[in-house]
Amino acid sequence: MTKLGILKIFRTILRPRRIACLLCDALWLVFPTMAQEGVWSVRASGGISVLSFRSVDEEGRRDIAAFNRLGYPIADYPPLRSAPSVEANLRYRFDRDTDVSLFFSYMRATTATMLNDSARFLSLDRKLTSTDFGIDFSYYFPPLVYDAELSAFLGLGRMTGHADQTTKETRVVKSADSTITEIVQDAFAGHTKSKLYVRIGVQGTILIVGPVHFAATVVYKYAPIGKLDGILREFSVIRPYTTSIEFNYSTLDVKAGVEVRL
Repeated sequence: MTKLGILKIFRTILRPRRIACLLCDALWLVFPTMAQEGVWSVRASGGISVLSFRSVDEEGRRDIAAFNRLGYPIADYPPLRSAPSVEANLRYRFDRDTDVSLFFSYMRATTATMLNDSARFLSLDRKLTSTDFGIDFSYYFPPLVYDAELSAFLGLGRMTGHADQTTKETRVVKSADSTITEIVQDAFAGHTKSKLYVRIGVQGTILIVGPVHFAATVVYKYAPIGKLDGILREFSVIRPYTTSIEFNYSTLDVKAGVEVRL
């Protein structure tokens, strides 16, 4: 090979575009195996939980039917199909393939109906919440795109479920020279129960800028917790009360948020 041929080879290698490609290839090989080891990250996300409160909806329809038979033309409760939820995570990446994450999440679902005419007012409200914390273990699939990652995870959590129901009824009583608003019903039922559960899901991240990544998660939580113990207050009288139905706090959550790698 002549000196002129060797010179042409070096010029070809040292072209700026070729250098950029070589650097990208080097980062592709080095970054996934080195820069992800021992990395802490925090994540905040929010989204929608698809609910499993069919027994609650059925009980609500029975309650409304009972009021209808008593002459109250009140509409049905809107069904409890979905609710907003939020989650926060603190994550530690052992290596390219695995990490462990502590999570805290909260879900709140409400439904209500009312009757309001000139002679009477009736309101029925239900609220169900879930406060969760636990730990997830993740496995990362081989990267298909340089700035994106996909992983599957299995978690163990502890949830505290709350179920509240409020009933208020007033009636307008007219006399010859005055109008009086009479309280007919003032009742509150509050129930709580805690239980361990498992969850499984997939999550993905993609780089936005610097240490900031967009994160998306789909997770199924299996949490049937049965009947709830609590209290029933009617006016000023309070007594213990256990629900007649069983509650299923299982959800399918779809969340998106931001992850910052420290």
